[in-house]
Parts: sequence; C-alpha cells; structure tokens
Amino acid sequence: MAAGSRRHHAWLIVLALAVVVASTLTAVNAAETPRRGGILLAVIGADPPSLDPHQESTFATLQLVAPLYSTLLQTDPFDYPKIIGDAASEWKISPDGLTYTRSKSARASSSTTARR
Repeated sequence: MAAGSRRHHAWLIVLALAVVVASTLTAVNAAETPRRGGILLAVIGADPPSLDPHQESTFATLQLVAPLYSTLLQTDPFDYPKIIGDAASEWKISPDGLTYTRSKSARASSSTTARR
C-alpha cells in the first residue's frame, strides 16, 4: 500500500508541475501580444500645475504629456546616445554635432483652429 501511495503522490506532483508550466507559457504568450485600448496607470510623485507643456516645465507635467506628442528627433531608447527619427524621416548632422538640418518631409501636422 505504501508503494501505491508513493506512486499516486508522484503523479500528483507531475500533474501539478505540468499545470504550472502550462499556465506560465500561457501568461508569457499573453504578455507578448499587444492590444489596443485599456487604461494606462502612471504614478507621478507630484501634481502638475497644469497640463500645458508650453507653459510648464515641471517633471510632473512633462511625464504626463510627453507620450502625447511627437518630436522631430529622439534618442534611441535601446542604443543611447544614437539619434533616431520620430516625425522626421531624414536629417543631417553637422560635423561639429551642433547643427541638425531636416528635410521638409517630416510627418508633422498642426492645427490653427482654436476652440472658443
């Protein structure tokens, strides 16, 4: 009876490990599949004075509004200090590294319509 009990116990352990491995693989696949929508929760250590990025320069304001705007160029988050395009597709950097010249083919849009 003791041998049968051990064999039953071993099968339960194998079954439990299989369930853990299967659930881990499912969680990894779900985490790698992007989906649209949802809610982004951001923890900022202070309250911003306003959400106008032209008026404010506080860390709290910039952290909240930065994902909403595109810039012409940005630093590559995976290869700092490499410069990559954001709205600009072509640009030239002067030999001294102080002047950046972009072509007019930037994917930028602006609106002159104001709400009243």
